[in-house]
Amino acid sequence: MTKPPLKVEIHESGIKTWAPYFALAVSLVAVFISIWQGYEARQHNRKTVMPQVLPYTTNDPFNHEWGIFLQNEGLGPAFIDFYKITLDGKEKTGFEIIDQLISEGFIGVRDDALTRYYDEGLILKAGSKTPVLAFVGPKIKRDKAPEFQQLINERINVEFIWCSIYEECHASCSSVSCKKPSDIQLWRRHIQNRK
Repeated sequence: MTKPPLKVEIHESGIKTWAPYFALAVSLVAVFISIWQGYEARQHNRKTVMPQVLPYTTNDPFNHEWGIFLQNEGLGPAFIDFYKITLDGKEKTGFEIIDQLISEGFIGVRDDALTRYYDEGLILKAGSKTPVLAFVGPKIKRDKAPEFQQLINERINVEFIWCSIYEECHASCSSVSCKKPSDIQLWRRHIQNRK
């Protein structure tokens, strides 16, 4: 005795009804995944070229320079715009700071100091450094050296803005006692001053 064959009935009307919805769902998932992948690729690219600008002070006896320097320790270039340099809380230019150093007896005459003062923007490549305000070490009076280092660390402050190529900007300052303004406030003041 043989069993009769099993008959499976396929309702074509059900497949024809659900096939377009299934195809639409698959295409929407594919669009979502491609948008998400593009977003993640952009985030990855942004992080691979993000600069990291750090201010530091030095009294390097080998290079005979004392001052405030900036170093880009990130992976991409940094666009730096110096916002202001202050001495004892008052905004000054590099030459005004030298005049103050002469009056306080740190250096003899203006020719005894070297200032590299940037009042406009600068591009700092990844891994490079540049002085903001530097002085030739041997020209600093030896008996005033500890006071001069304290002056650089505490009394002189450089507030600046640095931006990545994606125009993500950050504010920073060089003095150990500076109160860093929020990035948004400094950026707004910077934009207003440019207008």
